[in-house]
Amino acid sequence: MYADRVSGAKRDRPALNGMLSDLQPGDTVHIVESTVDLLEIVEKIKAKHQEHL
Repeated sequence: MYADRVSGAKRDRPALNGMLSDLQPGDTVHIVESTVDLLEIVEKIKAKHQEHL
């Protein structure tokens, strides 16, 4: 489980960066609270998926 307790506007989020780094094909990401940059996070996940194809 990864959790950051900082503003969604803040770009330096260690737990988010760690999750994106550790993400593997087939993993499920569950976002508990809506964030301002949710679409950007989804795009990063899609890009990581493309790297593994």
